[in-house]
Amino acid sequence: MSAEWPPPDIPRVLTAGNIDAALTAYRRLVQTIEAPSRRLRGAELLWVMKRSKLGRGPYPNVSLFEAANRVMTDLVLLTGVRWLLKERVFSFRSYTVQYGHANEAPYDVEAHAGRRSLAAEVFNVAQSYFATKKAAALKKLRASRPRPTVRLLMFNHDAVAAEFAPKPRAGEHVLIVNVGSRKVRYCPPPT
Repeated sequence: MSAEWPPPDIPRVLTAGNIDAALTAYRRLVQTIEAPSRRLRGAELLWVMKRSKLGRGPYPNVSLFEAANRVMTDLVLLTGVRWLLKERVFSFRSYTVQYGHANEAPYDVEAHAGRRSLAAEVFNVAQSYFATKKAAALKKLRASRPRPTVRLLMFNHDAVAAEFAPKPRAGEHVLIVNVGSRKVRYCPPPT
């Protein structure tokens, strides 16, 4: 991650007062990404997508393939946190986030208010890889010490079938995020 990331208009600490501007600024930055030349085909096209540095967007120093992974996860993260702030599901006034798989903090999203804490894992994945990614994220959240009062799993809506009905454990919550429509399906733990 470069020293200039994130830029000042895309803060790591998200609040109800800055989330809309941060999401707009991020989407604007994503719009600067361009497709490789239309003349590329076959192995040359695949090499460019997997190895050639992008040169623009939020992650200019990685390939288009890697940037797509990071950007799509960031969009789930920003959209999901926006929903949490607007709906006030939890008592947190701000959420600290890690963009682009930074691994600079234990979790992708963290929040604290008094004795309450939140830890979230966020991903954007194809349906074929969902079970593996979900299992790894839940294992990490469940192993947390000290245990956060809220453990949150946040992922893209098209990673699961429309009728998917998660069954979170006590203290666990699920957000299924559609980054296009900005709609979120919230699945609270059993009461």
